[in-house]
Amino acid sequence: MMMDGAWTSERLHEALRRHFGYETFRDGQAEAILNLLAGQDVMLVMPTGSGKSLCYQLTALLMPGVTVVVSPLIALMKDQVDALERRGIAATFLNSSVDGAEMAYRLDGVRAGRYKLVYVAPERFRNRRFSEALAQAQVSLFTIDEAHCISQWGHDFRPDYLNLNQVLAKLGTARVLAVTATATPDVREDIVRQLGLGESPRQAPAVSVTGFARPNLYLAVTRCPTHRHKFSRLVQTVEAYRCGIVYCSTRKMVERVAARLKSDGFAPITYHGAMADSERTAAQDRFMAEAAPLVVATNAFGMGVDRGDLRFVVHWDIPGSLEAYYQEVGRAGRDGASAWCELLFNYADVATQRFFLDGANPSFSDILAVWQAVRQACAAEPVTAPVEEWTRLTGVKNDMEVRTILGLIERAHLIEREILPGNRAYTTRLLPNPDPDVKELKRLAAGLDEKRQRDERKLETLLHFVDHPGCRHAFMLNYFGDRTPASSCSACDRCRRQEPRPPTALTEEQWIELQKILSCVTRMKGRFGAQRIAQVLHGDSDETLTRHALDQLSTFGLLADKTVPHIRAVLDALQGEGCVTVTTDTYRLVSITPKGREVMMRRLEGFRMAWPQKRLPLQRRAFLTAAGSAVAGLIGGCGTPCAARDARAPNVVFVLADQWRAQACGYAGDPNLLGMTPTIDRLAAESANFTHAVSCCPVCSPYRASLLTGQYPLTNGLFLNDVCLSTRATSLAQAYAQAGYDTAYIGKWHLDGHGRSAYIPPERRQGFDYWKVLECTHAYNRSPYYAGNDPQQRLWEGYDAFAQTRDAEAYIAGRARRDTPFLLVLSWGPPHNPYETAPERFKARFAADRLTLRDNVTGDLAAWRRDLAGYYAHIAALDESLGHLLATIDNAGLRDDTIVVFTSDHGDMLGSHGQMRKQKPWDESIRVPLLIRGPGVMNRAIDMPINTPDLMPTLLGACGVPVPASAQGTDFSPVLCGVRLPDDNPVLIQCPSPFGEWTRARGGREYRGVRTRRHTYVRDLNGPWLLYDNEADPYQLTNLVGQPQQAAVQARLERELRRLLAETGDAFQPGQAYIARWGYPVDAHGTMPYK
Repeated sequence: MMMDGAWTSERLHEALRRHFGYETFRDGQAEAILNLLAGQDVMLVMPTGSGKSLCYQLTALLMPGVTVVVSPLIALMKDQVDALERRGIAATFLNSSVDGAEMAYRLDGVRAGRYKLVYVAPERFRNRRFSEALAQAQVSLFTIDEAHCISQWGHDFRPDYLNLNQVLAKLGTARVLAVTATATPDVREDIVRQLGLGESPRQAPAVSVTGFARPNLYLAVTRCPTHRHKFSRLVQTVEAYRCGIVYCSTRKMVERVAARLKSDGFAPITYHGAMADSERTAAQDRFMAEAAPLVVATNAFGMGVDRGDLRFVVHWDIPGSLEAYYQEVGRAGRDGASAWCELLFNYADVATQRFFLDGANPSFSDILAVWQAVRQACAAEPVTAPVEEWTRLTGVKNDMEVRTILGLIERAHLIEREILPGNRAYTTRLLPNPDPDVKELKRLAAGLDEKRQRDERKLETLLHFVDHPGCRHAFMLNYFGDRTPASSCSACDRCRRQEPRPPTALTEEQWIELQKILSCVTRMKGRFGAQRIAQVLHGDSDETLTRHALDQLSTFGLLADKTVPHIRAVLDALQGEGCVTVTTDTYRLVSITPKGREVMMRRLEGFRMAWPQKRLPLQRRAFLTAAGSAVAGLIGGCGTPCAARDARAPNVVFVLADQWRAQACGYAGDPNLLGMTPTIDRLAAESANFTHAVSCCPVCSPYRASLLTGQYPLTNGLFLNDVCLSTRATSLAQAYAQAGYDTAYIGKWHLDGHGRSAYIPPERRQGFDYWKVLECTHAYNRSPYYAGNDPQQRLWEGYDAFAQTRDAEAYIAGRARRDTPFLLVLSWGPPHNPYETAPERFKARFAADRLTLRDNVTGDLAAWRRDLAGYYAHIAALDESLGHLLATIDNAGLRDDTIVVFTSDHGDMLGSHGQMRKQKPWDESIRVPLLIRGPGVMNRAIDMPINTPDLMPTLLGACGVPVPASAQGTDFSPVLCGVRLPDDNPVLIQCPSPFGEWTRARGGREYRGVRTRRHTYVRDLNGPWLLYDNEADPYQLTNLVGQPQQAAVQARLERELRRLLAETGDAFQPGQAYIARWGYPVDAHGTMPYK
């Protein structure tokens, strides 16, 4: 009820207790309500779940007359009206789910002032009966919920919202509250402008932004190559948390995912916009009634969801914008407890959002086609029809596009549409004297070009979020203009990788440990970070602790039997549960919260949390995976040896040659190299030898980009040489650095694209710290390089591969006594041509006229032998260098702690099929040596095909380092370690756009292919090109494409290829399309010029 006099904070708190039973307001609520009561319009931005609805509900009770709440979804209206009625507050909603008789009754109630709050959909203002009823009511507050829908800059623009400024003009002095959870600064300004706030006679609104942080939400992105992977991950989450929402982009996908869940014994609730109103209402009622509902829905579900106990939100498909994503994940964890939010990402899903983007931004030709159809159909009389019927009449491709166009035609004042009570159809009538030249329609259509660009940028920003190497919460805050400093958190997969695990009741031992930790936090009075707290509890001998007298605290050494990382993990979990809070500045100071005090005193009934799990070292983790839960239980019962539990993370030494084909090794059976490559041969015997390793795009820069990002060339954009690799994806070095590794790179880079002799600044080094590099050179004697941040060129003495290896040896020797693990990449330029520049003593070992050529070599055989002699001389020299490097690892005592990788970026045709160099789809070009030796790695030959993008996740997996979501490759570390048997893993090979030494004039062409254990199958733009049975025909001499007896094989390989293309989002277009998309200034031959 209304009170006389000015509203004070004390009186407002008393009203809050009386009407809603709460003792305190949440941040920003009281300020917004006081501004409204003082007669001011308010633009309010509050995080999802932070109590926006209370701002207008309480205000409605404290003002005379009725409050109108404009809401875009039926679900929100019903939820909130039900909740208000349970509190004895008169409220109703008016939407298409209400039948004619009930609608008439409710409209009479609006006229009579029976309700304090009336919820309406924006299209309801088209209904004359409603407009007449509203004109007779005393509207004191007009609330626009989800106000971002009014902005064309917003992620969920709805044209019906644009009519609200006209409604406000008729309501006169009614105060306005525009509410949203997801509005960037640009969107906030557009909302104010579209509603006419601040324009005479209205004063400028009070704009209140309470922040966007949701630290209790754990944000994760998991790259899933197939729907099978997605479903496996989804089931893991559902089993862990039970109560939550799975968002899909389309009705069809909702039904498919729900059906899969039903077949696995779950009972999901489905919800999407194509369901009848009664079905959606029933789904909403079931969602509110069940103890732990599981919902599979499109984004039509969730606005205004009034449940605080949702423990997860999973996005099966990528949404269209960061605003939509953050709004949807915000429906979890509204009770303040931790919640799991995971995006299951596959780049192919982006195509669905681009389809939606087309529907929201139709072409002018489609706009005119719909207008002509409407004008013709409505010429004699108004037409009542749903959007689906207009879609059929106009022949336009989708309902969404037609809905957008009808809205544009109405905004151009060519038609008028009215929605009927209890019906989802509109009555459409022509307005008199329409503009014959449709000038206004043309003007509106022209604005769609700019809107399309904005929508595309929003989608691109979401993709940046997926690939972002840093803190996901910090990315969100920055995007929404929240300048609160935050560089890291404990609630995202970038800052702290974890798996879905349900919160559980604590054991007595865990309770005692938790109380000790919270007691220590309390005693340190919010003056220190998590590391210092953990050190105090562990009882570390540290000068800083002594200087601050922290070693005198009663909690010092209370957890001496626990490790510091474990204590920090418990602190992270406590932060996720809201028991401690961490400042967002660079100091990250930890203090206890009121909830934490209650937990510490064991006064919070039913408290549960996911207790941190011990992280296992590689060997034991692999063994437990293989042995299964029964054996794991036995081992766990016997205890874990300290040596195993404290094993250090392995170092990685990655040796990369250039243009060394898989066949050119003694161990591979090359008759010219038997006994000539003793180091490589010995390493092969000690390693996992991947005999079918493939270079996805067999040429220098594309391979290196795929290696460092785990992505395919058309994802990272490097399908040509001499292009700069974007820093958008998390690189191999960055992933290791985030896990505490030092990183080093020595030798050839070829990823910068700013000139082959140019200095490369730190920001373009993809996370490598130690740096002795040149972009690219093929002058292998006294070649230049840059060291660290010195922009002056230096020279390697003598044969550069020897000098680079010596530098790598010095780096390794310097790490012998350090505890920090390291990643070292040694990148040689040879045996890439020129072939004649190897040291003389190695050239003397190979007489050209005595060399055996492969059976598929054609052309000038003498010339090929000369090239081959020089090629082998480089290989022999590199073999000697590798021997020195491996000896250094042994002498430093690091052999048992170091993973050694030897491979190459691509092969060299050297006359096979009459071809030279690389880029081609034949085995001499695509197959490379791949040897991996190290702790936990089984030394054996592995005939499973493995591709370039798989190397990054496999190495990270072998080291127990989280694989970035931006990586597209597969983690084959279980195969590497002998836990999983190798299978026939078909891999994708490609040339998106031929260039350089394989221009179109030299027979170059775009192709996509698949390489299995046995077969190679390749298509070009004209159709099937090559098919080889590599077991029966190891030199690929007989092309089987089109042969009737191979039809079944070809069909199977075609299906595999199409699957791989779909999973990688590859539309297989002409090369020029990709060049144009990435804006590369190539020359007439499709090659990037370089200095």
